[in-house]
Amino acid sequence: MDDHGVPRFWSTVWLDTFKTRLAHSTRQRYCKNLGRLYEYSDELYGTGSLDRAITNLEFDQIERILSGFLQRLRRQHYAIGRSPAGPADIWRVCKEFLFTLLEYLTPNTSAPSLTTLLLRLQHRLQLYDQLTVTAQFHPPVVIRVIPATVLCELAAIFAPRSNENPFKSADQQWRNWLLFHLYLSLGLRRGEALLLDADCIKHEKVRTSTGVQEIAWLTTFNRQSQDNDPRHSKPALKTAFSQRDIPVSRELLTIFDTYTRNFRPSSKYPQLLISRNGRPLSSARVNSVFSCARRSLSNAAQATLYKHHSVTLSPHSLRHTAAVYRIRTYVEQGFSLDNAVEKLRVFFGWAPNSQMPRLYARAYFESSHQQIWTENFDNFIQGLTASTGEHDYDVC
Repeated sequence: MDDHGVPRFWSTVWLDTFKTRLAHSTRQRYCKNLGRLYEYSDELYGTGSLDRAITNLEFDQIERILSGFLQRLRRQHYAIGRSPAGPADIWRVCKEFLFTLLEYLTPNTSAPSLTTLLLRLQHRLQLYDQLTVTAQFHPPVVIRVIPATVLCELAAIFAPRSNENPFKSADQQWRNWLLFHLYLSLGLRRGEALLLDADCIKHEKVRTSTGVQEIAWLTTFNRQSQDNDPRHSKPALKTAFSQRDIPVSRELLTIFDTYTRNFRPSSKYPQLLISRNGRPLSSARVNSVFSCARRSLSNAAQATLYKHHSVTLSPHSLRHTAAVYRIRTYVEQGFSLDNAVEKLRVFFGWAPNSQMPRLYARAYFESSHQQIWTENFDNFIQGLTASTGEHDYDVC
């Protein structure tokens, strides 16, 4: 809204018409970014000047506003967000906002001069991108893959009744063992796992050429869990594409059944992952679990992790690992790279225009990752499979 509390017209139209599937947190970020552009235009030409310029297709004024705004972002590089990606994100959102509206508002039957002006504006902005934002603000995207040798230690640390397991009670051990598998086997985001309810896995019997087969899948979102959530910082799906059904392996199903039938604390809440006090597990507690696991690694494993992965260990690093391993599996099954990328996109819940699947494909084919992904990882997966059948607990 402007200084008088009146909603900005075109930003509201853009968000409600062209960005209808944004998560609430993403919409808030877009509003904040667009607010900076509107405030800059207000300083130059007065309140409402940007909306008037868009309505009247005043390309020259829009170009002056954008050019000056970009220079301000450059000067305030360390003041805005204190993050190299902050100014780049502001610039990306504002540029997409303006171009989407200008292309929508420019009639197909308009005079050639309007098309010429639009092409000129596109060309100028592309030059600005090449000379400033892309070069200065965008850091290289790092795909942090956990080496197989470190995963083997992590499996021993998280495995229930293991001598290396630092978690005290059986309830905690099985909950964290399930958490570890949700992040590594399914590549869930941290918040996606915290949104799961205790009934998130469904079963169905299907007829195949070899007879009747039972399949299971996990649904990443349930309205009941979100509506009945006492946590102060509530997890949420990143985008609408994050809501999906994921096939579940027999090994993960065994761990899920063991936890829900024997070790999930009694709770009035529907969430799957419950803390000792009977409340849904918080993001802070998940971070604490992974910090504890990191401290339990051997010195050799920590040195390997630092060399190949950086100094952090988190649910998202397991998601990175799961994505690279899964695209490797798709390629080795004979899928073309394009088909493998699209399968990866659906499995991990990325938007159709997201470049993340191709980044993971590139990470797999890089020689540095090829050295990490050896048959040791296959041995690790086989070890997880065997471990799920070696407990003494009754899951019936």
